[in-house]
Amino acid sequence: MRTQYTLYIVCCLLVAQYCLAQTSIKDARAEGEGSIVTVQGVVTCSAEFNDRLRYIQDETGGLAIFSDDIAIAEPGYEIKVKGTLTQFNNLLELVDLSSLEIIREDAEIPAPKVVESLSAGFSETNEGQLLKFENITFNDNGTFDAGGSANYVISDGQTEKEVRIWGNTNIGGTPIPADPITLIGVMGQYQDTYQLQPRSVMDIVFATGKPVIASALTQKNISQTGFEVCFTTQNPGTTVIKCTDEDGATVEVSDEELKTDHCLTLDGLKPAEIYEVTAESAGSEGEVSSSTAYYMVTESASSGAIEVYFNNPVDVTKATEQEANYSDNFPQIVIDLINKAESTLDIAIYNLDDKNNIISAINDAHAKGITVRMLIDSGVQDFRAASIDVGDGNLKISPPSQSQEDGIMHNKFIVVDAHHEDPNKSYLLTGSTNWTDNQLNVDPNNIIIVQDQSLAKVYTKEFEEMFIDELFGSEKKANTPTALKVGGKNVSVHFSPSDDVENVIKQTIATTDFNLYVALLSYTRFGISYDIRGLIEENQINAYGIINDTSSAGGFAYSILDEASPEEAVVLNQQNNIFHHKYLIVDPNHPDSDPTILTGSHNWSTSAQTRNDENILIIHDANVANQYYQEFVARLFENEGMITNIASLNLVSKEVGIYPNPGNALTTLQFQLGQAQAYQIDIVDVNGKIIEQLYGKATAGANQIPLTTKNLTKGMYFVQLHFNQQLDAIMPLVIAE
Repeated sequence: MRTQYTLYIVCCLLVAQYCLAQTSIKDARAEGEGSIVTVQGVVTCSAEFNDRLRYIQDETGGLAIFSDDIAIAEPGYEIKVKGTLTQFNNLLELVDLSSLEIIREDAEIPAPKVVESLSAGFSETNEGQLLKFENITFNDNGTFDAGGSANYVISDGQTEKEVRIWGNTNIGGTPIPADPITLIGVMGQYQDTYQLQPRSVMDIVFATGKPVIASALTQKNISQTGFEVCFTTQNPGTTVIKCTDEDGATVEVSDEELKTDHCLTLDGLKPAEIYEVTAESAGSEGEVSSSTAYYMVTESASSGAIEVYFNNPVDVTKATEQEANYSDNFPQIVIDLINKAESTLDIAIYNLDDKNNIISAINDAHAKGITVRMLIDSGVQDFRAASIDVGDGNLKISPPSQSQEDGIMHNKFIVVDAHHEDPNKSYLLTGSTNWTDNQLNVDPNNIIIVQDQSLAKVYTKEFEEMFIDELFGSEKKANTPTALKVGGKNVSVHFSPSDDVENVIKQTIATTDFNLYVALLSYTRFGISYDIRGLIEENQINAYGIINDTSSAGGFAYSILDEASPEEAVVLNQQNNIFHHKYLIVDPNHPDSDPTILTGSHNWSTSAQTRNDENILIIHDANVANQYYQEFVARLFENEGMITNIASLNLVSKEVGIYPNPGNALTTLQFQLGQAQAYQIDIVDVNGKIIEQLYGKATAGANQIPLTTKNLTKGMYFVQLHFNQQLDAIMPLVIAE
């Protein structure tokens, strides 16, 4: 009996061992849907196709892995994973991971498998593998879509197949190759169609010696009379930049040196002028590559004044330069701007009513002879639209939103006198608020007004694409300038869905050195959360957030951010209103770390990213960022959140000191931290006046920060040590000589 029992146990162990045993990817794929398998392979892609999707490969095949946990994996990671096989739109994926082990992070990425023909390569056998096809041509021409993901047709002369260019790659906005190329990518599948998925521009390899323009044209060093244009080519070539103004006059600059990094400066241009800019590059044998057209704008002669308003009380104790403007008469701000118009008024608004006399103000402007053009969403109720009187043909309504592919005209902006002969008469108003009674007077919202002719003209160009060309949503093109210089400040503007705004949001978040603050109505794009979590874990930033609610599929994105942040740092709106903001703030209290504010109409949702007409405005300015921070702190506090001071929990107070003291030119502040944290040091005189301020990031362990004392006069001072805007220690400092 004992022998039989022993044999039974041994058999069970063998069965268990078999079930847990690692298998090759080829054999795992043969197990079929529903099977639990353990496989090991090298990751061949990053988040180009999806934040939660990676492909792995061994010598036998490739497989898609879909999981929250897989977001940590990067190309070259060799991993072992256990999960369940499932079919998602006919793509075989490993999901519901019960284990994920990183074997190493420096494995060699498998070389792409060379396939002789498209018909042989686009098959189930090759699904999940990195493949290479030679002598391939694209049937499409022009530029890869810069606003999102799209499919393109390729041919090898015998067969046509489909290529998927994902919005997360850097391919969008680059020219579609006109010549035969070698094309590399991971083989995927969507329903009944296999799709080759290139990971970056480096997966498009040109066989000829043409320079091949491999990047978008970028604009730098903007002034009233010119700017610098830069781009890269895959092969060395000359540099030619052509710049055409609104009247059709063209300026051209060139450089005959053969190189791959190209930058040239255009000068002698007109202020506040939008230019169409193209580039050419010729190789050593004269082969020419050309770019598509980009739009760039010079700096205006306007004042560049920026005014920010909030319709709920703010915490002015957090002001560093200017107390933020809380207004209990938000409608009047809109009306006052409408009344500034002398010749033209362009309005794009998602929703409005006349309970606060805004429609009346618009009608009055038309009655005074102002040319008013107005665009509203199709969802505006008929009786409200009927009360708008701006003249025949001057009120237009966006197409109805009838399906998942259709979006809404969700903008909320006004452009005043964009083409006025006096550049100080041009204004832009944008922000988060619609012009209904609750939105203006109850729901937390922001309005930002900028006196700048260049910015006004950029928004006018976007307005006319909808109003005149009648293009909305995915029909629109990326045909507006994005980079501006406004009153000496770096400003950028982007429109959805043509400008891939989610990627812009991610790029802005990536600039955070210390603290990030997020205030949102809708938050469903969990890829942004993973980016923030990565900054928290890898760079020790602190992230705070206020989200309206998570009832509309936003729970996952919220939970990722909430779990990674300090306790009570990320909260849901608990007030009897709709938390309607859509802004983020980067490092508002660190003037040396490029404080930045991003605001506008764009929620962090799929609809905003792919279907809706939206706008965002990004301003790099410490004063403006701090004003939004004053508003954020007030909203966080009323929703029972707090700016948590993690550093103070780890600070060993007895090890804080100033040496030597009395101080001299080499005086140093010393302290110990349990983890890396941003700091602020104030040197204050006996009257409470701040004499010197220092900002930086301390490391875990012992820190020694040199103090600027050589310019201090003899007397008593106090050194204040702050972490995350909270005071942790005050130490006397004596200057004897």
